[in-house]
Amino acid sequence: MFRYCLRSGCESGQIYDSGVEGNISRSNACDFLTFTIHDEAFHAGETCEDHDKRKTSQRNVEDDASAEVNKSTTKKCPETTCGVNIEKNDGCDHMT
Repeated sequence: MFRYCLRSGCESGQIYDSGVEGNISRSNACDFLTFTIHDEAFHAGETCEDHDKRKTSQRNVEDDASAEVNKSTTKKCPETTCGVNIEKNDGCDHMT
């Protein structure tokens, strides 16, 4: 399987074979390590379980922050069958 390097600015790629290196691929051009299971930079010093917990925790914090912004900047569509959050950010006061 071919994978492009994930390091910003590196346009190299490498063939990934699940063999001696296991689930880690290394860019031939810049030596950047990619953990192929997560398809992101290798998380040295962190188990996959710890990595997944940390990423889930970060995602939950971001989701909560997005929900707060959504709550403070939108309101429910007045059409009773719709219920979609809408945001008025420009124009006249009439919304359909």
